Amino acid sequence: DRVAAGLEVPTDDPVPSMLEAVAFAVGASSAVVRDGAGAELAAVGDPGHGALEVPLRHGGRVLGTLSVGPGGGEPRVTDADARLVGALAPHLAVVMHSRQLAHDLVRERERVVVATLAERDRLRRDLHDGLGPSLSGIALGLEAAEHALDRDPRTAHDLLARRREEADGAVREVRRVLDGLRPTALDEHGLLGAVRETATGLGLGRSGGPRFVLRADGLPALAPQIEEAAYRIVAESLTNVVRHSGAGHCEVRLEVSDDGLEVDVSDDGTGLDGAGRPGVGLDSMRRRAADLGGRLEVRAVRPRGTTVTAVLPWEGP
Repeated sequence: DRVAAGLEVPTDDPVPSMLEAVAFAVGASSAVVRDGAGAELAAVGDPGHGALEVPLRHGGRVLGTLSVGPGGGEPRVTDADARLVGALAPHLAVVMHSRQLAHDLVRERERVVVATLAERDRLRRDLHDGLGPSLSGIALGLEAAEHALDRDPRTAHDLLARRREEADGAVREVRRVLDGLRPTALDEHGLLGAVRETATGLGLGRSGGPRFVLRADGLPALAPQIEEAAYRIVAESLTNVVRHSGAGHCEVRLEVSDDGLEVDVSDDGTGLDGAGRPGVGLDSMRRRAADLGGRLEVRAVRPRGTTVTAVLPWEGP
């Protein structure tokens, strides 16, 4: 009853109140909840000797541990209290899981907000500095052509020809701005989900297609520009694997290092072409890495295959 009552009370973190209920139920001298990394999330009393440690499992995963100290001067937790702790532990695990989901949701919301604001600022700069002046120039030129139409048709013709060139340039600028938009998949699924979605869309990992492996353990929250650069480098690399390599296996690895985020895409295909000249895709990937102060390397693998490696530093240039 005390555990249930603790869950009904509005709180930012239900773990401490539920831990108090568990400790009270078994008359424990102390109780501590730790997460999977061993970090203390909540504690009651002063831990001593003879504590009973119980894993907190939910959905087949161990989320952490519950440690309960003996009460009443006992050297260890009695069998009856141990059974009660074992019965309450799954409920505490559910609360821990809910807490983690709430924490993940807050982080994801913050990531999307930061990325959206950065994208909006970039669009504002592009439109204000590029497309805005271009359209204003076209409007002024058309006005001048209108005034010259009756008295100097040749001048009006020249003015209209120049305005047409400027209009073509404005169209190219619009396309450049659109091409630079942050991929929607990043906001909807995050970096890992967007990579998986792109790989699946290219046929990687599907029946009859090349095998696909994505390795990325313990990635922290990434700055929007790093996340987008990593995604576009991986997406371009995967496209090259499917279109040109004839590979049977492709692996993407995203790993944190002291230098920054390391992006590695490898395959067992035909390798680099004999000419060794980089295409537009490779140039684009190198520019994305260089814009962040990073580097990108493409190398052949023996006996066959290609590896694309990029390092994107945490702090830009």
